[in-house]
Amino acid sequence: MAMIRIRKRRITLAQQQFAIKRRYGNAVIKSSLKNSFLQCVVKIMPTPESRKYEVSFECKYGYRPKAYLKNQGLLKSEDDRPPHLYECQYYGEGREKLQLCLYMPGTNEWNDEMLIADTFIPWATEWLYYYEIWRMTGKWLGGGHDGKKE
Repeated sequence: MAMIRIRKRRITLAQQQFAIKRRYGNAVIKSSLKNSFLQCVVKIMPTPESRKYEVSFECKYGYRPKAYLKNQGLLKSEDDRPPHLYECQYYGEGREKLQLCLYMPGTNEWNDEMLIADTFIPWATEWLYYYEIWRMTGKWLGGGHDGKKE
């Protein structure tokens, strides 16, 4: 007898937006859904002693979400690149755009049946936790794959 996989329904961007607002409440400082594009900016504090980071979660319907740190003053120079980023643009002190590497595409860690509120936001919180450790120690302890051969 063949096993049949029942595919769940793709979660709509409106459902994603509702789940983020419901789960993170006052931490959501911007939420916009226009033309099949969702952007939610959420304040994240990885530990009680951490600073608050503003992370923009962006998703176009049918595509994987992306998480960005923008203008947070995390980079001291253009060469001051943290590990585990997809994109890193430096526009001067206190002005940068960092696309966080939160999972490895093609590994089924995320799909459109999952809520961003349950995956991307907790993953970004964890990334920021390990970022703070990296800043203090110079070692990335968050695991993952950086594309370098061991």
